[in-house]
Amino acid sequence: MSRYILLILLAGATWSHAATIAEQILDESIPAPQHVQIKPFLGPDGNLTDDSFVLLEWEAVRGASYYRIFRSLYVDFRPARPEDNTDQPLVQLETPELAWIPWAMGDVVPGEDTVRVVVAVLDNALTTWAVSTAVVEGEVERSSSMTIGEWISFTAPSTPPVEPPLYGDHNRDGIVGFDDFFLFADHFGTRSADPEWTPEYDYTENGVVDFDDFFIFADSFGKTQ
Repeated sequence: MSRYILLILLAGATWSHAATIAEQILDESIPAPQHVQIKPFLGPDGNLTDDSFVLLEWEAVRGASYYRIFRSLYVDFRPARPEDNTDQPLVQLETPELAWIPWAMGDVVPGEDTVRVVVAVLDNALTTWAVSTAVVEGEVERSSSMTIGEWISFTAPSTPPVEPPLYGDHNRDGIVGFDDFFLFADHFGTRSADPEWTPEYDYTENGVVDFDDFFIFADSFGKTQ
């Protein structure tokens, strides 16, 4: 059964998964998520919602503790480095730079081969997303490299054209021909109160087979179904 995990987490928020993590290590031996896809989120009725949410899907990784979701955004600050000689945790950049921002997390759902996470976008901007696998051992989190997702465009299902009804094929042979004309002529002038009344010849449904019905029959004459 398909399941959606709704996560509305801002960058920098405290993640309950990582509350006890004391150290994070990049471990290339951990399999990264495969076939990461980003799709517009469809509501319960199957219709496209606005750009406030996106749906991320990827193949589940055996042994994962959870997954980290990153978003590529322009930032005005970066974490301070020793060479910056400052006590401040952040340093302002001269020009904005693209950076991978921790944005949300995805749970491991037992028995599911595909992970599906609905994430809040908040600014309705179409940006790049990536996912990494996290494996926790004690207070140490080992993470895989990130897999950048592929955007999958949404195409609304096409509605087949509705064919107008074919009036006049009374003998059900797939064509409105002379046999149907003779049948129609036999019922021409009948009214709903008459014993021989047959409603299928009253195309206008006004209670009488008259010239209005005849003109409709004439328009259908020679057509096939």
